Amino acid sequence: MPEASDPSLTPSRSPRTDGMLGKVLDDRYRIVALVARGGMGRVYRAEQAPLGRTVAVKVLDVGLEHDEDQEFRTRFVKEAEACSRLTHPNTVRVFDYGKTWDDVLYIVMEYLEGRNLFQALQTDAPMEPERVVRIGRQIAASLREAHGLGLIHRDLKPSNIILTRPGGDDEFVKVVDFGLVKEISVESELTREDALVGSPSYMSPEQIRSAPLDQRSDIYSLGVLLYACLTGRAPFVGATSLNVLMGHLNQPPPPMATVCASMKPTPALEAVVLRCLEKEPEDRYADMDALLDALGGWESARRGAPTAVVAEPTRTAEAPPARSSPRAAATSAPRHPAPPPRKHEIASDTPRVLPRGGPSAPLVAGIGVTVLALFTCGLLGLAWAAWIGGVRAPASVTAVPPGVPPNGAGDTVLPADAPPGEAPPSV
Repeated sequence: MPEASDPSLTPSRSPRTDGMLGKVLDDRYRIVALVARGGMGRVYRAEQAPLGRTVAVKVLDVGLEHDEDQEFRTRFVKEAEACSRLTHPNTVRVFDYGKTWDDVLYIVMEYLEGRNLFQALQTDAPMEPERVVRIGRQIAASLREAHGLGLIHRDLKPSNIILTRPGGDDEFVKVVDFGLVKEISVESELTREDALVGSPSYMSPEQIRSAPLDQRSDIYSLGVLLYACLTGRAPFVGATSLNVLMGHLNQPPPPMATVCASMKPTPALEAVVLRCLEKEPEDRYADMDALLDALGGWESARRGAPTAVVAEPTRTAEAPPARSSPRAAATSAPRHPAPPPRKHEIASDTPRVLPRGGPSAPLVAGIGVTVLALFTCGLLGLAWAAWIGGVRAPASVTAVPPGVPPNGAGDTVLPADAPPGEAPPSV
């Protein structure tokens, strides 16, 4: 990887000649040891008096050609001011910054114990997808705060991601080195027009073209980081930096399986990463909130995915088997295959689970309703029959002695001695 010669990982080859060792800055910060050296300065482990606290002190390189260059001084102060406004737990904390009497610019930060992501990739890549998502979400959370304050990092790369394990918990991410930070609302650049700012392997296409930048440039760089964690290398590599830059501008990222055959296939996560790596900013996630939602959704589905259970449908009637014929077999297949997924449609990495009720639940409910209806109809039929029988039954007949007048006109009276079965006379 081109990142192998990252100067931020290069310690001093002759620490005994380092004039900063043993020096006390502003009577408070005693320089103890060199930790790393970057493009603009050096990072030392120091001791803060009178607290006795171990801190990291970054100073602008002294004795180099750019020492008197106002551009580097302005950028160094800009980093200090920007970091002092950031308070997210996943961003390195800045305690103090200033300039000594002998014109040494410095930034005092929390001292982090651990290793950076570049070192982790040398031994752990390709990483497990779950670990990659945990790291990616913490980086995105840190940058979300910076973007909310109108700041973009512009130099996101593995050596600027520190992995720590505070208290034995899972890896905790710290984003460091905001030396190339830029305010989105400020149009002027600190760099010369013909100068590229950033690391070629992790630069966005618009950053290469020196086009206006916003938070989506950091989203692209984070996509490169995620790709490298999953496969063990950046998506675009080449013999020269120019080859790498041309890949960012003109070539699609190669499928992850072709880069690393041993990685676990995760099509949904790969779709998230590929959307971050879109050439045009408007085709990427709009902001870190959207990317966090995508990563969090994948992580939740992955963590809580149950075993697939397929319910067999209940058959109500067994249809006679149809005669098989070549023509029927040919027509049974669908004429048109299912359309392929859209460009960045995220497929699910978890199996689909059918509901426990299965297709037979509606049938059972229908049978119950039918039985209840038949029972109700039977009761109504019996009640109707009883009522009709009561209406059609003959009226009660009372024997009346001879000479007793009828109860009223139209009444039927039988003599007391009338034989059975004799029709009553009409009155």
